[in-house]
Amino acid sequence: MSESRRILIVEDSLLMRNLLVGLLDGAGYGDIRAVGTLEQGLRMLGLRGEPGEHFSLILMDKLLPDGDGIDGIRQIREVPHLTEKPIIMVTGFDDRETLREAFDAGATDFINKSFDETELLARVRSALRLDSAIEAAKEREADLRRLTRELEKLSYTDGLTKVTNRRGFDAALERAWSESFEQRKPLSVVMLDVDHFKKYNDSLGHQQGDECLKAVAHALEQQVNASGEAHMLARYGGEEFAAILRSNASTAQYTAEKLRSRIQELQLAHPNSTVGNFVSISVGLTTIIPDERSSATDLVAAADAALYQAKNTGRNRVVVK
Repeated sequence: MSESRRILIVEDSLLMRNLLVGLLDGAGYGDIRAVGTLEQGLRMLGLRGEPGEHFSLILMDKLLPDGDGIDGIRQIREVPHLTEKPIIMVTGFDDRETLREAFDAGATDFINKSFDETELLARVRSALRLDSAIEAAKEREADLRRLTRELEKLSYTDGLTKVTNRRGFDAALERAWSESFEQRKPLSVVMLDVDHFKKYNDSLGHQQGDECLKAVAHALEQQVNASGEAHMLARYGGEEFAAILRSNASTAQYTAEKLRSRIQELQLAHPNSTVGNFVSISVGLTTIIPDERSSATDLVAAADAALYQAKNTGRNRVVVK
């Protein structure tokens, strides 16, 4: 049997342990661990600070030399990944009170030690089917969570450049604003625009224009990521990009200059630019410490105004407001 069908028996009687192991082994359940004390059982499950094994089913005796099996079940149920693990209590007691205590503690099933072989194997099969169903449900839930994360990531990703889109930028800025507000730390926004991009498209075509935007986005994102783990770049719209920098004014200005020079270093030919022979960007930057009198909208507006000034005063430059 595979590890996923492993069975743990916690039973103090050597005779009963051997009987259970023999019956289960004869029925094809060959991957069995059998111990004689509660402590050994809990250690096998990883409840004593050591790595435990994976089990699909636990058979637990009630009376053990070092404790009560019902208390053992309670301890097992306190472990998050074992809260739904099938546990069958195997005991010589069959009174209603013991039965109630076992189920209250979290037992899945209950069988008396004077069991019939057919009954025992039927209960084991049922418990293992339950474990398989639970594991399958967990896998489906995990798959659904992964799919949800992937869809959310796609909804925040620009289809052309593969960097964050405007929606992702707005969400990230809101989070960054709240954190900077609470911590009273500076927050910077950089607005960037590819100079004379319409002329680029008119001379080289929209397909080449798309390739240009992808190359610019890739270079900008690399530079932004290199400047800080908490920073991010987004395509704001068209040929315009925006970056969130969780840094002070001087550091942000240094990063903005690095972004501008990085695009120059690409040396992407721009036949009709009045700025130079290669693609360039204009950059606007604003840094503030968020407070009650300001907002994230104000921060973006100020950076956009700085960008507008950069474009109106010759382009291929950084303007700070």
